Amino acid sequence: MSTNLARVIQDRDGAALAKMAGTGKSPDKVVNDEAEKLVDVLFKNLKQVFPAAVSTTFRDPSDEVAAKRQWIAAFAENSIRTKEQLSAGMRQARASASPFWPSPGQFIQWCKQGSIQNAGLPDESELYDIVMTYCARRGLHS
Repeated sequence: MSTNLARVIQDRDGAALAKMAGTGKSPDKVVNDEAEKLVDVLFKNLKQVFPAAVSTTFRDPSDEVAAKRQWIAAFAENSIRTKEQLSAGMRQARASASPFWPSPGQFIQWCKQGSIQNAGLPDESELYDIVMTYCARRGLHS
């Protein structure tokens, strides 16, 4: 067994193993190129909005690559799939008072809140107020 093959197997590098096997085909990608490009643009924009991230969260370039993978997984798990949802999240991010990078969960929450506002629906607190007003006045209607 050659040292290259041993290293590839040890590193569990499927693409290099496929290349060595001569299939010329790399393993199927789980994430499409468009999603990767969207996340790249999103991260570039978020770095502008949250300047502290460059010196804290993403000191090492490998940290950013790992973070992008987690964000893509979080978006897939929470049905964040459109540019409009990401735009809504960016609107909320720009309104944030914190200079620090948000967690994927926080950004997803911003995306969903923005989508609700774009649809013209009330947010949780407004809906609660509407229900309480209805409950207080429901006996007054004929």
